[in-house]
Amino acid sequence: MPGSTEDKTTFFGWSIRKPRSRFLALLLSTLSLNACADSEAMRLLRDATATGQCEINSKGQQEAIIPLTATAFSLPAADQAEVIELIARQMANDCSLDAPDSEGITAINVAVLKSEPLLLRQLLKMGADPEPAIVSERPWLNGLNSLEFAALIYGRAPTPERGEVVRLLENAGREDAE
Repeated sequence: MPGSTEDKTTFFGWSIRKPRSRFLALLLSTLSLNACADSEAMRLLRDATATGQCEINSKGQQEAIIPLTATAFSLPAADQAEVIELIARQMANDCSLDAPDSEGITAINVAVLKSEPLLLRQLLKMGADPEPAIVSERPWLNGLNSLEFAALIYGRAPTPERGEVVRLLENAGREDAE
């Protein structure tokens, strides 16, 4: 209504007056911001990989690049094949596939945490070691290897993906023993 002081929200130039529409605008803007953040994260990983960096600054501290790249595997803006290729290029730059981040999480443990059997399978093929114990300030995590970590997560909230992660790690242990 002209001259009204009615509350309204503007989203990409659209004025939205209805409460449900304002909620939709907020949701859309949040999704847009997340997509922008994901795209920016991928750009930073590409740039760091191209310049041969094995560590990058994340949230104010130096972090091993491969676990951060593995985290990108689940981002909506990420091409999973590109993430695997970035990890391969980082390894070619002499970055350690088994280097942990500041929380003690390696790339293989990112795959466990995010319940990503496709990522886990690729990391194992690339030579990731599932045996080292996690060194973390979190008592429930400290000292667990990747299989123990996966079994803990699966035990608390079983899903088919988590079950497949456990099976892949169990099989990796058997193959190493042979």
